[in-house]
Amino acid sequence: METQDSPSSSSQAEEAHELDLLERVFLRFGTTKNDEQLKKNLEKFLVPVILKITSPHKSVQDKVMELLTHINKQLKNCPGVVLPLDDLLSRFQDPESPAQVVNFVQVYIRMMFSRLPPKEQGEAIPK
Repeated sequence: METQDSPSSSSQAEEAHELDLLERVFLRFGTTKNDEQLKKNLEKFLVPVILKITSPHKSVQDKVMELLTHINKQLKNCPGVVLPLDDLLSRFQDPESPAQVVNFVQVYIRMMFSRLPPKEQGEAIPK
């Protein structure tokens, strides 16, 4: 008799894979040594991490929250680090973005704007 993967085992495998990816990203942020590395990690990983908040797995959602908390702590210690504003704005303006994603993106857009000088704030507002 053939055995097939049950939906629950496939869901568990997906959950394990998502957690593994988040753990790798966590390690990247955890080993960041300077502002430039932090900026590169933010450019590469911030929006994808935010998107994982919509995972159907509570453990993945919890890991995303833990990672975002860690990122926020790093950002507080590095006020000169620029966040990926274009990526954040495009996700914010995407009508397909779930409300949860938009809410988190808004937090980081506000954070980015607070880091910009007033003149640059006006220039960064999308037309």
